[in-house]
Amino acid sequence: MDESSAPDSFLDKALALLDWCALAPWIADVETKVGIPVSIALYKMMLLERWFQLSGVEIDDACHARPAFRRFLGAPLHGPVVEVWMHRQLAPKLAAANLEVGKLISAVELLLADRGLAPPTCAWTGSDTAEMVAPNEGIRTTVFEPGRLSSLARQAESSAQIAYAHAGFDPEKPCDGERPGRQLHATALLIWPWGGASPIDGPLRIGRDPEFSVFARQLWADPKISRRHAELEPAQDGILLRDLGSSNGSFVGSERVPAGGSVILDEDALLRFGPSLAVKLVFYPGELESPP
Repeated sequence: MDESSAPDSFLDKALALLDWCALAPWIADVETKVGIPVSIALYKMMLLERWFQLSGVEIDDACHARPAFRRFLGAPLHGPVVEVWMHRQLAPKLAAANLEVGKLISAVELLLADRGLAPPTCAWTGSDTAEMVAPNEGIRTTVFEPGRLSSLARQAESSAQIAYAHAGFDPEKPCDGERPGRQLHATALLIWPWGGASPIDGPLRIGRDPEFSVFARQLWADPKISRRHAELEPAQDGILLRDLGSSNGSFVGSERVPAGGSVILDEDALLRFGPSLAVKLVFYPGELESPP
C-alpha cells in the first residue's frame, strides 16, 4: 500500500480539517471524568483505533510503522513514538470515560462530515496491496507483526541508557581527560536522531527487517531505508561501514559508499542512510583502557 492509498489520504485530510478548539466542550467532559488533562495525541490514538479497527498491540505497531500515522500524531519519521507509551499508560483511566470518549469521537466525525470528509467505511488490513474489507469482520493487521515489533521496541528504546552505561561515562558531564576505570570494547558511538546512542562494540545493523536489526521499529516508517541497508563494526583501523546493496544508498558526508562496498572511518563523521536518516558517528576521545 503506497502513500497515495485511501487510508493515508484520509488521515492527511483529517489532520488538515480537524479543529480541536471547536471540540473543547467534549474534551472538557472527558477530562472531568478522568480527573486529569489528556493530550490531544491520545484522542488521535483512539480515533486511529476506531477508524482502522486495530487492537492495542496493533495500534502500537501501526503508529511506528506507517508514515501517515506518524504525521497524524505529529511524531517524527524516525524513532520511538512517545504517544504510544502515553496511550498504554493512560488507557485504563480513559476506559472509565467510555461514554464521554464516545461522544467526543462522534463530535469529531460530525465535524469532519460537515467539512466534506466522511469517516472510513472500511478497515485497513495493513497488507501491501490496496485491499479493503467491510468493517467489523475481525480483520487485523499482519504486516506489523503484532507483539514482535513491540518487544523489539522496548529493547531498542533503551539504547541510549545501555550505550552510556556500557561506555562508562556520564553524557551529562563534560570530558575532563580522566580515563574510566574499565576497559572499553567500543571505540565509537552511533548517535541516532531520536536522541539514543549505541556503542559500536560488534556488528551494528541498520535496516527495516526486524530479524536483521534491533532498530527496525524506529526505522520501519521510512520506506527509503532498505530492509537490510548497512552494517557498521569495529575494525583494526577504525569503524568499517559496509553498504549491503541498499536501494537509496549509504553516505559519509556527501560521499556515497559504493553499493555493496565498504569504507573504513577513523574520525567523527555524519552518516546518512537513504535521503532522510542522518546519524552521527563519534569516536571516544583518547585511548581508553583500564589503569594499571
